[in-house]
Amino acid sequence: MIPFDRNGNLLQYVARWMDPKNIVMKENYIFAAVLHYDTFTGNNPPRFHFSDLSGNITYSMSLGEFNRVVQNCDIKDGYVQGHWTFRKHGRTYSLILLPSIYLRK
Repeated sequence: MIPFDRNGNLLQYVARWMDPKNIVMKENYIFAAVLHYDTFTGNNPPRFHFSDLSGNITYSMSLGEFNRVVQNCDIKDGYVQGHWTFRKHGRTYSLILLPSIYLRK
């Protein structure tokens, strides 16, 4: 299960102090999208932030996953196209690029 807020934004983690009414746990899923790279935050852990084309839904990505995007995708004017899903890293959650090999039938 992957945590999102009520607006559909990926939550990096779930903490006890968070209001459970604002957390929506969803089954993991795969989606195709063009995402826009928004910013980097050097918090612990460092995160790269993306948004959908509407700018209304945001996702965060770990450093390791961002490295895979840079190595495997064309990023043009801050936009990157791919198939995406989510992964839990320790206590945090991350958007990940799904390698195209997994999409073949």
